[in-house]
Amino acid sequence: REGQLHITEPSTATIRETRFVCRFHRGQDKLAGHVTFSEYPFNYEYINWRKRGEKPMFQKDGPDVEIFDYSTLLFSCRPQKGAVSPLYLDLIPIRMPARYDEGYLFSEDQVGPTEFARLKKLDIVRFLDNRTQLPPLDSVGRIENLPIFPTKDNTTRIRNAKEAAP
Repeated sequence: REGQLHITEPSTATIRETRFVCRFHRGQDKLAGHVTFSEYPFNYEYINWRKRGEKPMFQKDGPDVEIFDYSTLLFSCRPQKGAVSPLYLDLIPIRMPARYDEGYLFSEDQVGPTEFARLKKLDIVRFLDNRTQLPPLDSVGRIENLPIFPTKDNTTRIRNAKEAAP
């Protein structure tokens, strides 16, 4: 149905590599707010694959101290162009089960045709047991009413960092 969010295969996704829904509003009518999705300066799964090879990002058992560098999650939420203060942000996580060794969500552009043919690919729809529809935004846990002050410099900095990323 229109207006509902779904998780889909990377080849048909309109938004890729996101973990949060970012809802901007003026404080009163949240449903009239502008919705965007989080953006990352780099792909955490890809960096893990480049650094650690076939080792999964998360381990079921044992110490995983060697991957402490993933304990800080860097991302940005872009407000609508022309947004002016006061503006508030609701940060809504897209909840997914942890993946251990189920495969990767890479594209051929990221890893090259040879590596892409060799890699174990994750069938996200099967992994989620066909439960790909996200719940309505107002019925899930979230961090609400974070005051933000959009500036032109901040948007430019985010864009430049993203373009410089490998």
